[in-house]
Amino acid sequence: MFRPQSTAPLIVLWVAMACSPSTTPLPTATADNLAIPPPTSDVPRTRISGRSVIVRNATLIDGLGGPSRKGIDVWVEDGLIHAIGPDLTTLQRPEIDATGLTVLPGLISAHAHVQSVPGSVLRGDDTEAVEVQQQLQLRAYLASGITTVLDPAIGPDTASRLRAWLDDGHPGPEIFLLAPFITPTKGYMTSVEMRGAAFADFWPAVDASTDLDALFADARPLRPSGSKVAIEDGVVFANLPVFDDETLTRIRDSAERNDVRLFVHSMANVDHRRALELNPYALVHVGLWDEPIAPDVLDELQRRGTYVISTITLNHLAAWGWNRDFEDDAWIRQRVPLLQWETATHPDTPRRLSHLTADMMRPGWIPLKLAQASAPMFTPSAHDVAKATASGVAAIAALQEAGVPWVVGADEGNSPAYTTFFHGVGTQIELEQLDAGGISRDAILQACTRRPAQMLGVEHRIGTLEVGKQADLIVVRDNPLDHGMVALRTIQWTIRDGEARTPASWLADP
Repeated sequence: MFRPQSTAPLIVLWVAMACSPSTTPLPTATADNLAIPPPTSDVPRTRISGRSVIVRNATLIDGLGGPSRKGIDVWVEDGLIHAIGPDLTTLQRPEIDATGLTVLPGLISAHAHVQSVPGSVLRGDDTEAVEVQQQLQLRAYLASGITTVLDPAIGPDTASRLRAWLDDGHPGPEIFLLAPFITPTKGYMTSVEMRGAAFADFWPAVDASTDLDALFADARPLRPSGSKVAIEDGVVFANLPVFDDETLTRIRDSAERNDVRLFVHSMANVDHRRALELNPYALVHVGLWDEPIAPDVLDELQRRGTYVISTITLNHLAAWGWNRDFEDDAWIRQRVPLLQWETATHPDTPRRLSHLTADMMRPGWIPLKLAQASAPMFTPSAHDVAKATASGVAAIAALQEAGVPWVVGADEGNSPAYTTFFHGVGTQIELEQLDAGGISRDAILQACTRRPAQMLGVEHRIGTLEVGKQADLIVVRDNPLDHGMVALRTIQWTIRDGEARTPASWLADP
């Protein structure tokens, strides 16, 4: 996620941490903390029964790229958009007075690990605690205005269970997924430290003996949108094995035979070049280091029309595990399950997290004790975060200028080893970082509505507000084209498949 700059301040930090005794044990799951924080008394907790509603007199951003329009009604009937226009004459239906408010399509997060439970590895959560938190996390997406997610690496049993949960009428976004997850033996996302109990049903690693055609066939009942291939060799150090050229060719050929789109996990120019040999449909990361996106990589992405998922705020979210810059943010607090919040704010979490991170990232030739003694070298500094974020924004700007289709994703959840990749929250931070970096607001909105719907092949159904489409939309107090992406924190209503609720209701009500 980052590269250390200077070791001197890290050594000082290590001395301070090494001399600090362990405090109390980390929290464990109980009936009280396996919950979302209860809404405060001044937060409206409202829902409209049924799947038909009229949103009256709103400023409309329809997601098609044109200017916003004022004084527009949106008539939702039985979960579909029935009519859009000024002063609609309608049947008698519940109404939302949106005077002074803005309505726009529900947001789509194109990189969200709904299976992952932040901090669950540190806590040692059991299966029951993991499953309850996964359900709570789905609520957080809707409260954050996210009505659709793409999970690029989810186990088959978890995918089926969560989809069944949603089909039974429980709150949550529509889940698209990639499967199988293809990674080499002892490669990315294979260790116990990275998986924990949350990923007990994960896909097996791939080696020279793996029947890839059979693996793709096993995933077909999940109706995946593609398959993710990991070619990362490590983060701070190159400590992970990668596929050889012959195996990559086998993966590409098998995917083509089985009509499977490949989404490749690559995080630097050298890896992007190898990824392009797979004829990828999308790259899951734009890159996290301090190098600009290479001209030859950019040209090839543009020529192929390859999608790229932004994921620029990864370091920012990870650093929260140590700097706790989120603690005073009431908007974030309301969306994070209590157990996860207790872990992320626990005084001993930074030390434990440093040791776990050092263990995961160390090369095999560095003994565990030595890696833990040097743990601060594995933690992102403010300088690391700022530099990596600026590099990511610059890459997105280059993609935008070149006409490469890019979409928004924040890697929410990431690995359950980390404590602060909060669900729903991550996408909002990603949007704000893109805005702060100077990416045009219209381009950002396109990248989290219309374009990811196109990437998933469902633009006929979601992603824009048009008659006949599924009624996934949000109503916000402030217009994001005028006030920036922070305006998306002012959500008054999220309407998911025609069901309208305030954020507090999505979080707390059945």
